[in-house]
Amino acid sequence: MSTTKNDKKIINEPASSKSMSEADMAKPTWKDIEKALREIVKAGVDYKMEKDGTFMKNWRKKFRKLRKEEDPDKFIVDNAKQLFPNETQYRRKISDTKEWYQYKPRVYKALLAYYKMNYTIAKEYFKSEEELEKETDEFLNEETDEEDVDLF
Repeated sequence: MSTTKNDKKIINEPASSKSMSEADMAKPTWKDIEKALREIVKAGVDYKMEKDGTFMKNWRKKFRKLRKEEDPDKFIVDNAKQLFPNETQYRRKISDTKEWYQYKPRVYKALLAYYKMNYTIAKEYFKSEEELEKETDEFLNEETDEEDVDLF
């Protein structure tokens, strides 16, 4: 961690996902995700973030939604795939989070842990270039009952 002239704590760049240890790469369970969500809210409370503010409300909603799920294992997979459909989205989310929470290191660390867990889950569902090509070709060559409408 480094500091600025004003002694505000700034977060250094996170380690690349490729340098994560084997323990970090273990597939998280819904209990791990639940614990990570709790840590995010705890960090928000620590920084006295408004409890009726968007940040706190959204993370409480995610926590409660996970708790209500009949099949939390399926839910965390679906959520991870939606959050990170590809590597680029993961990198963008990490970069944005660093920018937004660089002066709240506990929040940043909690969010980073949550995102890494979701990335670990989602990455096995990323499509290869070949799969993307095949799906694109299938879509473009698909016969439809709808009339082709000229939108241009």
